[in-house]
Amino acid sequence: MARRSASNPRYQKGAETGVTRRSAASAKPKRGVGQSAEEAERRRLGRKGRKARAKMQWNPDTPEFKLWRKVWIILLVSAMVSSGSAFLLREMAPWGTIALVVAYICLFGAFFVDLTKIRKMRKAWQAEQKKESSGKSSKSKG
Repeated sequence: MARRSASNPRYQKGAETGVTRRSAASAKPKRGVGQSAEEAERRRLGRKGRKARAKMQWNPDTPEFKLWRKVWIILLVSAMVSSGSAFLLREMAPWGTIALVVAYICLFGAFFVDLTKIRKMRKAWQAEQKKESSGKSSKSKG
């Protein structure tokens, strides 16, 4: 950005730091007339805050969901480990093939758990949350 005037004290060598002009936006009120503090906070948080709330809201907190997520993660990690060991054991004919088969079994097992258990539980939870939120909004409107 170009300087407006070289004779301005802000741009001279002995200028004090932090003496810059404040923007007009900082002079404006932080929330509008009639706007609640919650709305102002939601607006201040922006996209990051909404994502954090949405993540907490759309993932079930049930023990069954947590169990299936652990099973899913264990299957994925074991698939990666066994595929790495299959690469290392590729010279030893039967062991490399066995490790690769185990890797495929774990990988397909992880996909199966995700498609059949985790996604169904998450969709049911989302439908329940939408039903509750729409019930709350219709009660507050009426």
